[in-house]
Order: sequence, then C-alpha cells, then structure tokens
Amino acid sequence: MRCLGWSRACAAVRFRKTQDERDRIPLEHLLDALSPRDTLSVVRAFSYFSQLSNIAEDLHRNWPFFRGLLSNMDMVLSKTDMGIASRYAELVPDETLRGNIFGVIETEWQRTVDMLFAITGATALLQDNPTLARSLATRTPYIDPLNHLQVTLLQRHRAGDNDEKVKRAIHLTINGIAAGLRNSG
Repeated sequence: MRCLGWSRACAAVRFRKTQDERDRIPLEHLLDALSPRDTLSVVRAFSYFSQLSNIAEDLHRNWPFFRGLLSNMDMVLSKTDMGIASRYAELVPDETLRGNIFGVIETEWQRTVDMLFAITGATALLQDNPTLARSLATRTPYIDPLNHLQVTLLQRHRAGDNDEKVKRAIHLTINGIAAGLRNSG
C-alpha cells in the first residue's frame, strides 16, 4: 500500500499555473508507478522547484536589476534563430559530434526560453517590447541572407579557398550581421 498517494502529493505540490493542471493526469500515472520513497523524492523536487520559481518571480517583480537582466536575456533569445544556427553547425564535419553538440544547444536554448516564460509570465519572446519585436522582424529578411552567405564563404575558406576576396567577404558578413542585429558581433 502506498504511503503517499496522488491526493497527498497534490497537497504538497501546488500547481501554480493553469497549464500545469493539464499535465496532472500523465504525472499522476507516472507517480503511481513509483515507489513511495521515489514519489516522495519527486514531490520534494517539485516543491523545491516551486519555491525557486516563486523566488525568481518575486525578484522579477521587485528588483529592477533582475528585471533588466531578464529583459536583456529576452532580447538576446529573440535574436537567435535555431534554423540559422543549424546552418553554422553544418560546418562541423563530424556528423555525430555536430548532432550531439547542436542537440545540447537546442535543448538548452528551449529550456532557457521556457524558464524565462515561467518567471516573467510571458508567452512569446519580446512580448513586453513590441517595438523591438517589429524592428527585428523588419531587419531579419536582410540579415538571414548574410548568414547563409557567411556559411557558404566559411565552407569555401575551410575547403582551401584562400582568396583575399573570400576573407574580405567573410569580414563584411560579420560586420553586416552585427550591424543588423545591433550587437558588436
């Protein structure tokens, strides 16, 4: 007989957000398959996570420095394009290595976005900065071709094309992308 059933676990783990309730049934099945000791460990982990999440939300609401830090993170994440990043990953000749490393990068990028949303309550990047969102949407069609051109130029250079025009073009794409993103590069 289980010493800690789902009803008691729910008392310890308070679902703070509406979307969490949607996940209750699969989670209940998972917990039912665990031993009482393992269930208790999972409940404790949820409880600790909930406490940390509450602290982060409080910091976001009440500490301007933390709010600014998350705002900067939101801006940087919004400037990333994992499709473009995968083109750069294609420059790695070892497919297994490329897949392993890029898989970690994709996973961590998504986790970061998910945690940003959990802390801020946002559902989209730059949700609180529509002016920057519009600006990026306007610039992206000009930046994306530069990224694709840069990948092609890097492939040529790595294949042994040491023409000064190729090197100069690589430098120009670096400057163009940095200017388009309004970052230092």
